Amino acid sequence: MNIKGKMKKSILGIALLSTVFLFWNVTTGYAQKSARVYELGQVVVTASRMEEALEKVPARVEVITRDQIEQMPGIKIDEILRHVSGINSSRTNISQMRPVIGLRGIGSFEQGRTLVLIDGVPVNKTDSGGVNWHSLNPDEIERIEIFKGPGSSVYGNNAMGGVINLITRKPVDIFSGQVTAEAATHDTYGGRAFISGRIDEKDGFFYRISGLYRNSNGFESASDDYRASKEGKYEIIPSSLEEWSVSPKIGYDFNELNSVELECSHYYDDRGEGVKGDDREDGEHRHFTNSRVGLGYKGGNGDKRWKADLFYQLEEYYKLYDRIGKADTDVDSDREDYGLLLHFSTPFLADWNTLGIGAELKQGGVEAQDIDDNGIGFLKNEGNMRFYSLYLQDEMEFANKRLRLSLGVRYDYVEYENGKMEANPDHFFYNYIRNNPINDENWDAVSPRIAARYFFTDAFSAYASYGRGFRAPELDDMCRTGWQYVGPKIANPNLEPETIDTFEVGSDWQAGNDLKLAASAFYSIGKDFLYYVDAGIPVDKDGYGYWAKRNYQKKQNIGEGDTWF
Repeated sequence: MNIKGKMKKSILGIALLSTVFLFWNVTTGYAQKSARVYELGQVVVTASRMEEALEKVPARVEVITRDQIEQMPGIKIDEILRHVSGINSSRTNISQMRPVIGLRGIGSFEQGRTLVLIDGVPVNKTDSGGVNWHSLNPDEIERIEIFKGPGSSVYGNNAMGGVINLITRKPVDIFSGQVTAEAATHDTYGGRAFISGRIDEKDGFFYRISGLYRNSNGFESASDDYRASKEGKYEIIPSSLEEWSVSPKIGYDFNELNSVELECSHYYDDRGEGVKGDDREDGEHRHFTNSRVGLGYKGGNGDKRWKADLFYQLEEYYKLYDRIGKADTDVDSDREDYGLLLHFSTPFLADWNTLGIGAELKQGGVEAQDIDDNGIGFLKNEGNMRFYSLYLQDEMEFANKRLRLSLGVRYDYVEYENGKMEANPDHFFYNYIRNNPINDENWDAVSPRIAARYFFTDAFSAYASYGRGFRAPELDDMCRTGWQYVGPKIANPNLEPETIDTFEVGSDWQAGNDLKLAASAFYSIGKDFLYYVDAGIPVDKDGYGYWAKRNYQKKQNIGEGDTWF
């Protein structure tokens, strides 16, 4: 057996033993209360998966509180995030199909380079790396933690630019509720509502259900010149939208440390592209449904803490084309992700040293097809990617707790398998697909991080860190040959993961009760970044107009680059 095979079996063994350990603590530790009390201000969990005072974290972490969420302008989470320094947002209007959030300029148009979590569970899709920001209801969020810089030593894939963790609200009152209505120009209207409650203010059963609805006729943003240039191809119409979601949550608190939660979410979205041909009354548009289910257990016994999460996510995507005098090709794609996440932390050797250990098993898959006017799929792709991961995180304090040292390392083994493309013999891509079968691939990645913060005074501290981040190739680039915004693109199953190494220093000064000054500087070196390039292969099919004059486009690892601030 090779080393990677042994590592995979070891991770599976650790996951099984950790599961047994969790359930053993559930049955033996309910009655014991925690002896640890945090009194050093706001507690965050994203940097190391362990609770720690914000001011002690040797990294740049920002928190958006519930009060700030309610006061900030914007009706979407990504609109709220754009007010945070270092965050880039691609959103231009309410009707935008897929806004993208990037951190520190890394992946401003590639959501897969910034990891997004809900209560520590990833929501980036393995197929595209994307996050459906429209599906996230601000009413459900208690706070948002933004970890800037590579977070792969704890979270692995996608955490190159940083990590955004959305912490959901947990009911604290016996009963509470709220209804919000909204109206705007272009016949835009909608509303949001939630109710929540619990049987007892401390322990016992709790519940929450929230929902939203929004509808808009949209607006036309095209200039007269642009409108004239598209005459005979399609008509410019308003970019309409309709969306709704419902998100129930139930749970049970055994005591202040041990609780279990079941959370579900279903989101529906229909957005017009703003163009109309000669076939469909509502023009060209897209349907999305995004469903999530998560079962989580969080526990503790004395100074020990543990957490286990099972999750499942399915996005059903459908795009309907409509162009004048042209056969329409619709797209139907199902993107599925699921996994098991385990984490355990405990004081190790001494009370100034806390060790965290975790294991993860995740899988993402895609099944997609292009569909002709008769509803027949003629261009199909599918593939799976599986992640086996193990990480260690050590948090230490020295010099009378003035020095905080953080050490972490994570190993990820990634398998790509069952990649497949099919096309009808008369299709544009048939010859290429027939002559280029897709093979299975695998990669591994080691992601270290070391960081330290020193308090020169109670009000002034400085930190320095080094970390590595990585991102596995997306399934869409590995197994899909078809149409993309760059034109006719072909799959590349021989891609390698991207990596980035970041060196960072920073300082914080609490100048007064209501004034804090913070500064950071970083230097990042990226390797094997993925971008579309001309494959040098000419299109070999007549009758495709403009596209017949172009070469195929292909994602490739293009080399190194750096960024600093």
